[in-house]
Order: sequence, then C-alpha cells, then structure tokens
Amino acid sequence: GPHQSAAGRTVNQQHKTNSVNHKKLDEDTENYRVQTVSHKLSTMIQKTRQKKGLTRKELAHACQERETVIAEYENGKAIPNGQVVQKMEKAMGIHLTGANAGNEIVKKSKKAAAKPAGKKA
Repeated sequence: GPHQSAAGRTVNQQHKTNSVNHKKLDEDTENYRVQTVSHKLSTMIQKTRQKKGLTRKELAHACQERETVIAEYENGKAIPNGQVVQKMEKAMGIHLTGANAGNEIVKKSKKAAAKPAGKKA
C-alpha cells in the first residue's frame, strides 16, 4: 500500500529498474493524503458506465447507492470505499481497480451476475 514507501526504498536496491516508477510512487503518496478517489479510478468508473450505456442514476440504483455517490466517484471527490467500488464492479461486470482494471469480471457461470455465486448441487 501507500504507506510502505520506506520499505520499498530498501527493496529498490535489488530492482534497479524500479527507479523510474519511484517518481510516480511519490506523486501517488501525495494523492493519498487527501484520501480521495484516484483520477485513474474516477475515469475508469465513468468510461465503464458510459460503455455499458448506464446513467449515473441507473448505476446508483444497481449499487443501492445515491446518485450523488456515483457523481462524487466520477468527479474524484469521493473518499474511496472498497464496498462501494465492489458494488460498482458487480453492477457493471468490470474490474475497476488492480491489474485487471477495465477487463470483464469472468465468472464461472455466466448467468450468476446478479446473485452471489452459490455452489451448484
């Protein structure tokens, strides 16, 4: 996470290629002080929602959140909440964070999008 920069610096001696990412890491840590949604996440949410043809209202309804919550995430004003982001991911079927961001969430059974995946007898 963002708070491991001190540890990261010691590891850095082994990975000399990481020095390029170092500047980026420092910039990111500054964003964390405000603790709002990263620009990357806010644009990801907006693009994904538009790609799915959803209004903010529809996405909010699917996530059981208020429309203003979605708006704040898209404006980068929201304080990120893992549960809300997960609900958005489920509602749109797209990963919004991590290495798979922008990719479809692949489930084993295709029709189980709305319900939590239960074990099939």
